[in-house]
Amino acid sequence: MDVGCGIGVVGEVVVRVAAKYTGVDISAHAVSVCTAKGLEAFCADAMAVDMSGYDLVLALEVLEHLSNPAGAVERMAAAPRSIVTVPRTDDPTKYDDPTHVSLLTAPAWLRLFAAANLFPDRWFEVDWGDRSVSVGWGLRRIA
Repeated sequence: MDVGCGIGVVGEVVVRVAAKYTGVDISAHAVSVCTAKGLEAFCADAMAVDMSGYDLVLALEVLEHLSNPAGAVERMAAAPRSIVTVPRTDDPTKYDDPTHVSLLTAPAWLRLFAAANLFPDRWFEVDWGDRSVSVGWGLRRIA
């Protein structure tokens, strides 16, 4: 499950190596672009999606756009594994992107994941080349 799949950029890569790909996005336009590419995608708010039937949930550059990232993480915890990336910032008050409504520091994200019984077994950074860097985690659910 690719939460916030957008126009399917990640999906085009995932379908080459995964048995199945499903994207979800709140934008009907983005979903129509995905389906035109032959990707399985549907339009919905991630908070309304049952993610328990998926082996892996991707939330790449999504959680910071949500007014309730904790709720989304709770939904993601229904799957055994997740991969998450978010902008790296040490001071969320100095981040200049009005679409990022839920910026947290890395320790705060980790506390939010832990509250949903998601714990990292991998950590990585993504350098986007435009002076922005994201931090990411491979997470697994601990019952």
